[in-house]
Amino acid sequence: MSSDKSLREGVIRVNADRISSGQRPVSINTASFSDARKELPISLPRQLFYSLAQQIEDISWKEFGEEQRFKGRNVKVIDG
Repeated sequence: MSSDKSLREGVIRVNADRISSGQRPVSINTASFSDARKELPISLPRQLFYSLAQQIEDISWKEFGEEQRFKGRNVKVIDG
């Protein structure tokens, strides 16, 4: 089993989406993706997650206000 199995499968899924929308597929060679991923600081995904979560919360609060609460409590989304 290849160590980059999940990355390779991810690229294949992206290509399927690209092809179905009429775009050209990207290379399935994952070496460049792996190299780029190694260069990302570990704090970047965390910062992106918190920023996105805050934006979603802000938008949903503006859109739904108190209605977004479940039994009077804020709803949090956690994936892990």
